Amino acid sequence: MSAATDISLDDKYSRDRGRVFLGGTQALVRFEPGVNEDLAATTIWGTQQVPFLPGAPLKREMGSWLLPVFRLLARFRFLRGTVFDPFGRQAERRLERGLIADDERLVAELTAGLGPERHALAAELACRPEHFRGFGHVKERHVALVATRRDELLRRWRAPDAGPGRAA
Repeated sequence: MSAATDISLDDKYSRDRGRVFLGGTQALVRFEPGVNEDLAATTIWGTQQVPFLPGAPLKREMGSWLLPVFRLLARFRFLRGTVFDPFGRQAERRLERGLIADDERLVAELTAGLGPERHALAAELACRPEHFRGFGHVKERHVALVATRRDELLRRWRAPDAGPGRAA
């Protein structure tokens, strides 16, 4: 029996290994929970989710007429991170630059007080950027969630009894 005869159109509903041929929306439905959550929810629910996300921007579908605009923007990629970056002053970009600076200060603080007994706590603090997901309002929500945990861990790190060499 050949491999081609082992493929059925119903595989897209039940198969969990190997290749399955899906359309765009079908692929979104098969994503693992939490993966591309915002895009999947928008595609599947559409505007029905708007009442559940107050303040969230509406997504709009754009036509292929926008592709030349993206090609033009791609030619100016060399401006990223410079004072001439057209998107560099957006709130999201300022947030990202602030997070980078904050992480650099945090790593400097962690390395200054690092010891074997504090390694696990330092590793948990340093892994904070792994928890940032998405763009726009999705990223802002994740940053806020991570900030609460970070503050708690930093209090433990800076506590006088956190380890040897700390002032009492």
